[in-house]
Amino acid sequence: MQLQYSPVKYLSIVERADNLQIFGYFLLLGIFILFLFVGSLQAKDNSEITPHHSIRLDSDPIKLIEQSEQQLQQPQKDIERINTLNSLIMAKLELSPDINLTQPINQAITLSSKLELAEFQCHFKLVKYRVLSSNNALDEDNNLIADIVDCAKRYEATYIEVLYLLFYADSLIAQRNYSQAAELYIKAFTVAETIDLVRYKRIILMRMAHMNNNMNNIEEAHANVERAIATLTGKNQFHDLSLIYMSKAYFYESERKFDSAEKYYKEALTLATAYKNIKNMHYLKGKIAYMDELKGNIEAALKTYLELYQEAFDKNYIDRQVLAGIAIANIYYKQRKYEQALTLINEIEEKAFKIEDQYSISQIYKAKSNIFEKKVEWKKAYFQLKEWIQIQHEIYQNSSEKDLNQLLYAFEISRQENENTLLKQKEESQAIEIKQHKTQQHLFLAMISLFILSVIYLLHHAVQQRKVQKKLAKLALTDELTGSSNRRDVLQKLEDEISRAQRYQHSLTIAIIDLDYFKKINDNFGHETGDKVLIAFAKICKQNLRASDLMGRVGGEEWLLAFPHTTIHETVDIISRIQADFREKTIPPIDYPLTFSVGVTNYHDNAATITAMTKNADEALYEAKNSGRNKIVVSAKSHHLQINVA
Repeated sequence: MQLQYSPVKYLSIVERADNLQIFGYFLLLGIFILFLFVGSLQAKDNSEITPHHSIRLDSDPIKLIEQSEQQLQQPQKDIERINTLNSLIMAKLELSPDINLTQPINQAITLSSKLELAEFQCHFKLVKYRVLSSNNALDEDNNLIADIVDCAKRYEATYIEVLYLLFYADSLIAQRNYSQAAELYIKAFTVAETIDLVRYKRIILMRMAHMNNNMNNIEEAHANVERAIATLTGKNQFHDLSLIYMSKAYFYESERKFDSAEKYYKEALTLATAYKNIKNMHYLKGKIAYMDELKGNIEAALKTYLELYQEAFDKNYIDRQVLAGIAIANIYYKQRKYEQALTLINEIEEKAFKIEDQYSISQIYKAKSNIFEKKVEWKKAYFQLKEWIQIQHEIYQNSSEKDLNQLLYAFEISRQENENTLLKQKEESQAIEIKQHKTQQHLFLAMISLFILSVIYLLHHAVQQRKVQKKLAKLALTDELTGSSNRRDVLQKLEDEISRAQRYQHSLTIAIIDLDYFKKINDNFGHETGDKVLIAFAKICKQNLRASDLMGRVGGEEWLLAFPHTTIHETVDIISRIQADFREKTIPPIDYPLTFSVGVTNYHDNAATITAMTKNADEALYEAKNSGRNKIVVSAKSHHLQINVA
């Protein structure tokens, strides 16, 4: 069949082809517009999920925490929840660097992984490293150090690298490696300055200032504080400036420039009040009161501590109430208000145990020991002192363990960095791999050497601690004024002598001595003269006693003497010599002979315990005092004998 050309049909086909081409153009244009729209949405989403590595300059951490906690109670998209968790975490760390935030951080890491937000994952892993290292708990995540080293490598010249350098430097500060820490701080500051992280520049400068203060480089510490203040721009930066003034005040306090310290603590308090940071307000009021106490303004300090105690009680801030209570009790102790101090300490003791604050518990034991000592309750004082020594030992052990772990964390970071370097060089050439292997061996030897040095250091400190404990134990058994045994020590030794007398059936006598009219000596001539009388009496006794005899001060002016292998008559002879020497002793301005009354008894079947013997001796002493004093009376339950000394 022959094809025929039809102009109309040809035009219809061309028209349809043109329409199809136009449709294709519009389709491509539509796809392009859709691509741009989706891109803009993606860009919008990216802007919403940029990690906020620190709270805003004008942010109030407390308000931010409240807002974040409220938002987390509401339904949120994953992206929104990540930002809310980040705000909550960073604000809480701003107020308390040692707080444990593992749960919200792990939640944020999981969400970041789910949304494939690698930078966010690195951000939260670095924050987790800071939290765990501060709480000595890095063993909870064995891969964390390797992860943050990798993050720092992947995100060079970003705030991720700044965080990494900052936290690494902090761990070096904990082990007092100031030179290497300073290098990392300077490097972190350079990166922060390059990418215009103003607030981190300020944070790094303040970290360096504290490091300078620890190294006693006070001038450089103040210089870094002024540099940090210079980075403040704009208004409403109360929180940052308050923290800077707190540090400045602390530096002046370490220099014992209390007036300057008080000035900046007050400046910091004004700023903390402006943004209603209750925790810092309470802390700063306490520091101002402490400055008053150091300067001798005891009443002003006491008034402030009482206000803080009541405020903490009203708001149920148990930790602050305990600290304020200890401060008040210490002032009562200085004012010799021992009963008030003891009552308050007893009130806060249970609360201190409730919050498990070792430092507060330690201070409570120490305060109670001092109070009982002043009240002449030696047994209770000794018990509290013993508890104080025990908890001080625990605090020291925990501190040593934390220092060692910080050292190991720093070693682990260093090891991870070196391993990464080794792997990279291994890919380049076999020769470099061999060289790096030797480097790794040297590093391992260095780590072992440093570990051994660390162990030696800890053992040395343990030995020193043991020596301190022995000295404290000796002090706890000695009368501070006269150097004689105290009540606890002499009674324990007497218990041992009674056991020997019972076992070997040998004689044992005891004497309880009370210095005559000692209260009048204190009242008429003063306590200093009274102390001289006690010292003189102790010295005379030691000159007349044998090495096997016992002597101890069991009360204010009351003494206990014990004489193994000695009869009643021999004991009376010894005491008579002591009476004669004591009567001849001259202690100005006392212008009359010094005397004492004595009750004597001996060990026998009806007085075979320390209680029975001391009771018999006390009864004899009572008879001596009631019959005119200056007498030696032998217990009627032994062989009654009364001796009058002219």
